Amino acid sequence: MKHDFIDKYSHLNSPLHQLDPRTKLFFIFSLIVLIISTNRLNLFVFYYTVLIFLVVLSRVPVSYYLKRALPVTPFVAMIALFMLLSPTISPGREAGTALAPAYLKVSLIVLKTYASIILLTLLTSVTRFNCLLWAMRKFKFPTIITTLARLVYIYAFFLVDELHNTQRAVKSRAPVIRMPKTKVYGNVAASILLKSIHRSQVVYYAMTARKFSGEFPEGESNRFGLADLSAAFCFVLVLLSTYILWNL
Repeated sequence: MKHDFIDKYSHLNSPLHQLDPRTKLFFIFSLIVLIISTNRLNLFVFYYTVLIFLVVLSRVPVSYYLKRALPVTPFVAMIALFMLLSPTISPGREAGTALAPAYLKVSLIVLKTYASIILLTLLTSVTRFNCLLWAMRKFKFPTIITTLARLVYIYAFFLVDELHNTQRAVKSRAPVIRMPKTKVYGNVAASILLKSIHRSQVVYYAMTARKFSGEFPEGESNRFGLADLSAAFCFVLVLLSTYILWNL
C-alpha cells in the first residue's frame, strides 16, 4: 500500500527523534500554549526563530511542513478577511492608522495558527504514532481515546487501499462508462465499504488472536536520558528569553 503516513519520517535519525515521546509531547504542547497565550507581535520573531531551528534539527523536508500547512490556508485567509471587514472591531489609533488594531489581531491569529501547525507536524514527524499514543496514555489521557485512535488509524488505510484498488479495477474493466455516473459511483462506494469492513474484521480477528488488549508495548522501551535533560534545559532557556523579551 502506498499511503501518506502521519509518521512517515519517524525513522530518521536526528536529535529530536532520540528524545523520549513524553518529553516531546510535553514540550511541544507547552510551546503551543505559550505561543497561543502571547499577544505581542514582536515576540513572534523569536518564536519563529525557534521553530526554524527545530525544523532544521528534525531533518524533515521543509516541503512536508508546507504540505501540512497548505490545507488550512483557505480557512485562515477567510477568517482574516472577515476580521478585517468586521464592523465590530473598534478602529483605534495605536499605529497611526484606523486599521492598525484589526491588522494586529489578524497577524496574531495567522502567526499563531501556522506556528501551531508546524509544531504539531514536527511532533508527529519525529515520533512514531504508537509511541505518541503511549506517551498520551502516560499523561493520563483516556484509554478509550488512545485505543480508538490507533484502530481508526489502522482501518483508515484499508479504506484508502480499497478505494485505490476499486478505481484501478474500474479503469481497467470499463475505460468508457456507458451507464449513468450516479449509479456507477453508488456501486463503487458500496463495494469499497463492504470490502473495507471485511478486511477490518480480518484484522480485528488477527489482533484478538494475538492477545491484543489495547496496550502499546512499543513504548515501554523508551527511557529518559541525557538528551531529555538537554531538551529541558533548552526549554527553560526559551521560557527565560520569552520573559526577558516580554518585559523589554
